[in-house]
Amino acid sequence: MKRKKKVNVILSKERDIPLLAFLWRWKVCTTMALCKKFYTKANVETGYRRLLKLEATEFIKCSVDSTGLMHLWTLDKKGFEVIKDDLPTLKEEGYKSENLIHDYLATAIHLGEFLIEKPDNVIFITEQILRRVHEDAMPEWIPRNGHRPDGYWCIQNGESITKIALEVELSAKRNSDYELIDGFYRAEKVDHVFWIMPKDSLIKRIHNLFMKYGDNEIGPHSFLNLEEFKTKGWQAQFQLGKAKGQSISQLLHKGPTTSLQPVVSFDLLNFLKSPHRSKTYMNTRDEVNQ
Repeated sequence: MKRKKKVNVILSKERDIPLLAFLWRWKVCTTMALCKKFYTKANVETGYRRLLKLEATEFIKCSVDSTGLMHLWTLDKKGFEVIKDDLPTLKEEGYKSENLIHDYLATAIHLGEFLIEKPDNVIFITEQILRRVHEDAMPEWIPRNGHRPDGYWCIQNGESITKIALEVELSAKRNSDYELIDGFYRAEKVDHVFWIMPKDSLIKRIHNLFMKYGDNEIGPHSFLNLEEFKTKGWQAQFQLGKAKGQSISQLLHKGPTTSLQPVVSFDLLNFLKSPHRSKTYMNTRDEVNQ
């Protein structure tokens, strides 16, 4: 019987260590997005081969959803041990995703056009940070008690801070749960809550509940259909709520954008393990090289 060839990897401080820290913070990410962010000087195929080496040495692993179609990278135990001492003070050790598909969508929506680079005045507070990091190690303006969203965008403008919460709601909760959530966001004076939902019927139901709880005032809540995001990325417009008619991109960039940045969102949604072998990627590559 042949022995499996041992693979040795020396971790790069410029690319591999930041990639491990990134996967701890965001829990789940796609091959294409990791290659675009951390292996920018190489092509996607070269970046993919590096991910396979990190997987073979048990720093990261490729997890597959129940359909067998979605391939998503997560941190592995060995990778967590490498970065653990450089993380903020933790109240609870851990790194795993509790719900692969939910966390995949939350990462894609949260990172969006800021995958490669974000403005200096924008701070990401991910669900992993809210769950694991000790309260004393977090900014004082992050709500401490009660509800935990799927993350926050915090935009600093001088001494002013705009807090925007993300809620990826794939299935409905009880009405009483939404009443508590609504009360939390209003009491904490969160500026916006972006609700991303898969069905218009769910959007209308939750919108109407929040209007009822707020005496016909919607408060900080805005609603976007998930399929719209998958099609248009951050350029998709909210269909109901405080930010109706505006896009995620407008609110986070503080104005309209005209660049090709939405493509970044689609890299985050490309769940192929080896996207460089897809016809779409090869056609795009050929067009660029012409």
